[in-house]
Amino acid sequence: MSQDLPDEGMGDARPTPAEEAAAAHMLEILRNLPTIFADASTRFSVRGLSVRGTDGAELLALGEGGIEFGLSGLDTPRSGLRIAYRHLGLKGDWAGLDESETGAPDSKAQELIDALAPHDLVLDFRIEDLPGKELWQSFVDTVAAQQDLADVEGASALFGMSAVGALQKAGSKLRLVDSRLVSNSASLSLDGTFQADENAPMGATGGLTVEITGLDDVIALAKAHATGPDATEDTAPLELLRAFSERRTEDGGRVVDRYVLSLDPNGALLLNGKDFQFLLNALGETGGGPGQDLGPMPQEEPGPKEPEGEPLQ
Repeated sequence: MSQDLPDEGMGDARPTPAEEAAAAHMLEILRNLPTIFADASTRFSVRGLSVRGTDGAELLALGEGGIEFGLSGLDTPRSGLRIAYRHLGLKGDWAGLDESETGAPDSKAQELIDALAPHDLVLDFRIEDLPGKELWQSFVDTVAAQQDLADVEGASALFGMSAVGALQKAGSKLRLVDSRLVSNSASLSLDGTFQADENAPMGATGGLTVEITGLDDVIALAKAHATGPDATEDTAPLELLRAFSERRTEDGGRVVDRYVLSLDPNGALLLNGKDFQFLLNALGETGGGPGQDLGPMPQEEPGPKEPEGEPLQ
């Protein structure tokens, strides 16, 4: 004999009218949040930082450093976003921090890291012409759709597609501004702009300019410390990088190697006007290697080669 028992304790999974009203109210607050926090900035900075070991010896010292985050115009059709990082005057007892297997400081590692570790590093990323208002509303719509847990994946995918489309339609720009890395043996500067473009095969066009000072010193240092049967192959990528550069000698004898990495309107990735895939093959990224016969250097193809958007300095 069987008897149907009431589903005690199971409850009704559906939200009550009061819960639905509360959720709707929270969504409305979220939707209007940009009118309250249209502009915001945060900065974290340190100065005169020193880290010492148990014996009192200084292991790490930092002159100054910081992280900045800024958002502007979130309630407008054209917003801006900035993320920046910097450290200046970084010094470290790198061998003491990374001792060899014998437990003694690795003097060879100390020499290399002292020469190559960036005592100054500045990175400044900026996104301009960001359709902030449209993206925020799309985000809120995604949150609303995800209240139905069965639709989380679909809502997230829809938001991703709509965000990419909005960025391309607005022609949003990603800029790397006045960024640099400075070590005892070399320095590197970066400056560039990439712009979203719905008509470009890769979805964007633009370019990044990199200038290296002291590349010869880095190669000489790498050769001096390369050992074993693979020593030549270990330094071959640096030699190849030097071969691809646009080299100039400035007043005072300073040698600068310049590289322009560009994504053209045809979807080609170029390094100083040459097919970048050739260099990737030579570096072994796609199965090639420094000693492999890669054939003749690819020639430039006709067509526009200058990146769209703001000119690079």
